[in-house]
Amino acid sequence: MTTDVCETPFPPAIYGRELDEVERTIAEVIERIFRDEDGMIRSGVYGKTMQALKADEVEDRPHGIGTFVENAAMPRELKPVWLNYENAGQASGKYLRALLQKHAATRDPATLALARRTFAAIQLLWKNAAEQNPYGRGWIPKPYAGIRSVAEMFECSVDQYADITLALESFHHQAATADEKLAIKEMVASFADWWIERNYTAGYMGQTCYWRQLGRAHAIGFFLYLHALAYSWYPQKKYKEGFDLWLDSSRALVFPYACVNGYGLAVECMERLLKLRPDLKGFWLEASETNVEHMLRLSEQPYNYPKSKIRMQLKAFVAHHLGAAHRLLPAKGYDARMRELLAAYNKRADFYHLSRGLRLDELDERVTGNDYRNCFFAEGHICWLDAYWTMKERQG
Repeated sequence: MTTDVCETPFPPAIYGRELDEVERTIAEVIERIFRDEDGMIRSGVYGKTMQALKADEVEDRPHGIGTFVENAAMPRELKPVWLNYENAGQASGKYLRALLQKHAATRDPATLALARRTFAAIQLLWKNAAEQNPYGRGWIPKPYAGIRSVAEMFECSVDQYADITLALESFHHQAATADEKLAIKEMVASFADWWIERNYTAGYMGQTCYWRQLGRAHAIGFFLYLHALAYSWYPQKKYKEGFDLWLDSSRALVFPYACVNGYGLAVECMERLLKLRPDLKGFWLEASETNVEHMLRLSEQPYNYPKSKIRMQLKAFVAHHLGAAHRLLPAKGYDARMRELLAAYNKRADFYHLSRGLRLDELDERVTGNDYRNCFFAEGHICWLDAYWTMKERQG
């Protein structure tokens, strides 16, 4: 069975009895457990030690054999410990937005300082990739060795770009200095250029992803958003053409295939598209409602990823995505659902990547190895934090 394996005094076994107490614990956990020395947010740590997983702690997955990244384009020695930074881009992007939500509600200067440190780490990842990696300017790899050394990192996913871009735009509007605003515009334009030049194709877990052909909701939503945002800052023909190209595929947003996070990301992108392209308001709202319903239905299934028999703790993810859904569709009562979902979290065991209390013999072998099984996950904490402060801001 999967159990809470923590052997350290922190984080506490019980995070709190009330939401406010849970929030204070989560804020401390993110900074003490997941923030690395360069300011990036690790996606996971080893639940036993609450530190980055080490290769010698993964005896059952030598060289990454048997993991999801067995064939990934990254150094072999990093494959057993891939979850340390697999979702670092997503975690850091989501965290930057959560901090901005908290700052909007509290006006706390220390919170703004944490947000600026997170932005600086994302910017350094972008700079290092442009300088070190042959994929060049605009490439945002998954930084499996941390953001200082990305020359041999050739894996990425659309959701990493999406969470980072959403965060950069939020920071630009809410907190950036004049110099930071210029840097953000340059970063976003470089993302759009990179994907246009490569016909929206990139590698992930050793496979080539032809995103134009896959018809995934989060990819269509993100590329529409990316091009609309780039065009709003740099009204160039290539960004308009990129938007129009993806608009041709946009019916897949209404009848998509995705995971919980994929549906939610599509909704978040459409919230931004409502402002960038209000002429398509009816479609954004229709697609958002459909994607939210897909997300809620899938989140109630026994396995969140049925083909891999993975059951993750996703209530916090759903609550996070429902923030955008509620702003778009306030009459649907999604805010009440957010509070209900957040109340389901009050202890350390709730924040493992793989749910606790599962029989290992009923799971895909790729999630039963020590690279995955006992990963203590940053994004659940961050999604919870963002949803909490979204509610607090609206109540204020």
